[in-house]
Amino acid sequence: MDNLKPEWCKKFNSMYPISGSPMYMHGKIYTIRGDSDGKINQQGAMGELYIGWHELFLINKTDSDGLVPYNSSVINGAIHIGDFKYDHQDIVRKLDVAERAAQYLPEFA
Repeated sequence: MDNLKPEWCKKFNSMYPISGSPMYMHGKIYTIRGDSDGKINQQGAMGELYIGWHELFLINKTDSDGLVPYNSSVINGAIHIGDFKYDHQDIVRKLDVAERAAQYLPEFA
């Protein structure tokens, strides 16, 4: 959990910048971001998401997807492809997120 804190992410991003990073076949790094706004009522969300959201929002006063702070979800130099009103679990399950991500995938012949 310490590695998700904004201070740690900022330090990591400055130590390992995206510009100049060797990527396979000139690949790129993309980010997406979730913001649950406390709407964490999905199955299994009463554990780490519930605790994480309360820690981040109520104590640290920062938006999040329930686990990752809003500003820690993007990386300087990456291509940010979208913000979604989903929690940490839904951001990887929702069709509209997958469709947006698919727009950035290269087509292979």
